[in-house]
Amino acid sequence: MELLNTLKLEKLNTENGREKVSSRDAVKQRIYDYLYDDKTGLPVDSYEAEEIEALTGVLFTPIYRAFPALPSSIYCDWIQQN
Repeated sequence: MELLNTLKLEKLNTENGREKVSSRDAVKQRIYDYLYDDKTGLPVDSYEAEEIEALTGVLFTPIYRAFPALPSSIYCDWIQQN
């Protein structure tokens, strides 16, 4: 939930963000940083950098598809359910 809120505020809420490669890269990098972070991320001893990169892609695709425009009805529905 924290990651989604951060992405919504920082990365997904940009004008023409879906069309810009730099915006897509920024979203992907933020997900990677979140997963790699000592406080919020995965256990460092359990995952290699390549595995975190793969998991970043797994998270990136549905997040990016779910937020074609803000406010996203998908995001609002998800928040209400959780």
